[in-house]
Formats: sequence, structure tokens, C-alpha cells
Amino acid sequence: PRITVEQATSTAHASASRDSLGRPRELPIYTDKAGSFSAETMAYNYKTRIGTASEISSKSEQGIFSGKDVKRMPTGELQIEDGIYTTCDLEEPHYWFAGKQMRIIPGERLISRPFVMYIHPEIFNRRLPAVPVMYLPYLSAPISNKRSSGFLFPRVGQSSGVGAYLSNLGYFWAINDYADLRLEGDLAFRGSWRLGERFRYKNG
Repeated sequence: PRITVEQATSTAHASASRDSLGRPRELPIYTDKAGSFSAETMAYNYKTRIGTASEISSKSEQGIFSGKDVKRMPTGELQIEDGIYTTCDLEEPHYWFAGKQMRIIPGERLISRPFVMYIHPEIFNRRLPAVPVMYLPYLSAPISNKRSSGFLFPRVGQSSGVGAYLSNLGYFWAINDYADLRLEGDLAFRGSWRLGERFRYKNG
């Protein structure tokens, strides 16, 4: 990748190297304590610590995300246009979440406006077209293992008994340091469903 620095504006620019057909061959990679990501083009102002990138992709313990245009703030927060997020690590994921405007706070939560869940069904080892199965105008959900209030991230599953289903639909409420409440449910595409709750209290 090519890197140039403009001393007058304190900005570093990086762009992917390309093959003879003009296709990206090797992408620049940005790394700091919050994680790393690759993109076709990047710009980073090392005085303001604000960066921008186009056609970004990243993989971390919290999930995999990509987007058209990204602005990285000094706090490490990512503001993504036309963002896609998934926890499925397949090259063609079975499900993903999309939002026109998406914010990722590393190690904390994902915020999306709107929030659309897609599944990529597979029948007899053949992938069918992607299908949107859930739409919310706004969603704020934790993407860490810490106790934090927010909507649970839906998951897609497959069972011989009920077929394809959505699970982990619900909300987690961290009431205080000693109590929390989890409301969740499952919904199968064949019509069956489940609702459940869990209340925990720790005697201080």
C-alpha cells in the first residue's frame, strides 16, 4: 500500500496497492489499542486523532463489521455509513445486521439507525437469496460480555425438530450491581415460539 504524509495538515494518507486490472491487491491496515481494521483508503490526522476510511472491514472478538465510509474518533468509536455487522465468521455469513448509520463503541455496544437483520438460508447445500427478517428503526445493543443494559443480539439456528429459528430475542436489564433481569424468546419459522425470563439477585 502507498502511504503519503502531508506535513502542512498533519495528515497521513494510505491507499491500497492494485493489480493490472485496477483491483485492490493489498490493503493498508490501521492498528491501535482498540483493535485494527483494513480499508481501501485511509486518512488520519495525528494531531486531532480523527481518521476516515472507505470500504472498511474488521474482525475482532466482538464480531465482524464492514462499511462504505467510516470516521474514527479519538475515543476509538467508529461511525459507519452503510454498515454491516455479524458474529458469523464464514466468508458468506448465514446472517448479518445492516444499518444506514451505525456506531460501534469497541468493547461496549453497537448502535444502528435503522437495524435490519438478514439471513442467508441454505437448502440442500445451496444458498438462497438473502432475506430481511427483522426491522427496527433504532437499536442499541451491547457487544461485550460485561453486564450492560440493552437489547440482546438475535441469533439464527437450525433444528431438525423446528427448522430454522431466531433465538436470543429480548432485553437485558442491569438493574444495579446486585440484580439483573433477562427477558428473552425464540421464534421458529414454522410457527412455534418460546418466551422466558431470568431474574438474578446477589446478596451483597
